[in-house]
Amino acid sequence: MHCFFCTGYAFPETTAKIEVNTIDLADDQDDLEDAIESALSYIRKALNSSTLSDIQYYARKAKNYASDAEDIADDLEMDDVEDHCYKAYKYARAAESETSIDTAIDYLYTARKALQNAYNEL
Repeated sequence: MHCFFCTGYAFPETTAKIEVNTIDLADDQDDLEDAIESALSYIRKALNSSTLSDIQYYARKAKNYASDAEDIADDLEMDDVEDHCYKAYKYARAAESETSIDTAIDYLYTARKALQNAYNEL
């Protein structure tokens, strides 16, 4: 190899491919709205169910979507929405593990109200 400074030899140019992760806020907001709507839909199904196992099943689905919504709201730095979604997650989780239909239903009403509040913040 020749001395770079002595011979006029130039090192070959190299280009590094740099990948930049960009967040499309409109898509994330759409995803947030979809997650909240899905959680509300499963809560509605749970509230219309007549068996504890169905209520628990739909509460678990609602819990998962509320958690997704909470994560997306955190990414978007929407603190109020994130707080409402966490409350919905917490109450849907409580309904999922509840052994009393009446108590599970009460938890689901609280979760639904939290999700409605989150939706209104969008």
